[in-house]
Amino acid sequence: MGRWLLAVLGLGLAVLFGWLTVRSVDWAAAWHAFGAARWGFLALCVPLLLSSIFFRALRWRLILAAHPGARFTPLLLAAGVGVGGNAILPGKLGEAVAAHALGRLADLSRIQALGIQVITRVVDLLVLFALVLGASLVLPGLAMRSLRYLSGSIVVVATLVLVLPLVFRARWAAGLQRLMRDAVRRAFGAGVLDVAQKFGRGLASAGQLRLLVAFVLGTALLWLVLAASLYVALQAFGIQLSPLVAPLILGLIAASAMLPSAPGNVGTFHYFGLLALGVVGVEPGLAAACIITYHALDMLSALALGAVCAALAGAPLLVVWKPPPEVVVQKSASAAGLVDAGTSLPGSEPGARAGGAAPVTVTTEAV
Repeated sequence: MGRWLLAVLGLGLAVLFGWLTVRSVDWAAAWHAFGAARWGFLALCVPLLLSSIFFRALRWRLILAAHPGARFTPLLLAAGVGVGGNAILPGKLGEAVAAHALGRLADLSRIQALGIQVITRVVDLLVLFALVLGASLVLPGLAMRSLRYLSGSIVVVATLVLVLPLVFRARWAAGLQRLMRDAVRRAFGAGVLDVAQKFGRGLASAGQLRLLVAFVLGTALLWLVLAASLYVALQAFGIQLSPLVAPLILGLIAASAMLPSAPGNVGTFHYFGLLALGVVGVEPGLAAACIITYHALDMLSALALGAVCAALAGAPLLVVWKPPPEVVVQKSASAAGLVDAGTSLPGSEPGARAGGAAPVTVTTEAV
């Protein structure tokens, strides 16, 4: 029920922000901007947008370096499925699809994959708003001062969240972990504790400084590539601004992604994109033409990636729930049939083999 409420709320916000966008734009000027755009140059956005899944998979591969099932190709497919899910599902349902794909294709539990997805979003916020902070320190204007405070606050909070796994891995924190486990078990039971521990293993993937730094650097590469694609779109519409403006716009659009939204952030993407371009002095009609076109290219790229990656991933994505391995009682097979290990056959000594046949150990596991 909660997810459907988020979806309905997202659709409502999409209508609200879409209406705010429509009423603030000179559509005659926007239509003129569409006609004056350099569409051949704009096509360069597409390979940059498509290449983003390589960096999404790379950062997962870095943080899951110790996990044998986290090979690059399955992670690449999971990243593509997640991007496609966010493009077609409202609310935050796309995040659940991304976590499901990561869990199934990288052989992680669903809760552990969700923990990794949470860390991924926190690092996204850290990197994006660090880029916004850097841009606001260089670019002039009164509005930049407010952005410095906002982006600086988000960077500090995201950094503190990422430091927590490092703290809990310290030796002196072992006692605190035991106290927390005991408190959760007494208050909620062993089932909730098991779920919490699996989620914690996902969060603990960022619990090594070396892996965390590599993950942050991989995320920085991802957002720099996306910023480059947006800068190409700005240039295609003749918007001559500093390259530092691209991460600034992406940061403000990312702020809208924290709200429940319609599929592909329709409405919220456009309104916050217009707001960001307005901060740097771009006329609303020209800004609307650029943002609408860039968002359309982003959506088409995401849908294509999602469809191709889901088709290549195939059957594993259809497994909604995978029970944990469960070893059943071992049996011994002999020439006289299957009997319990350690029992004797009629007419033989205890533990003797019938007909000299060697026992064969059979282990059954739930898949």
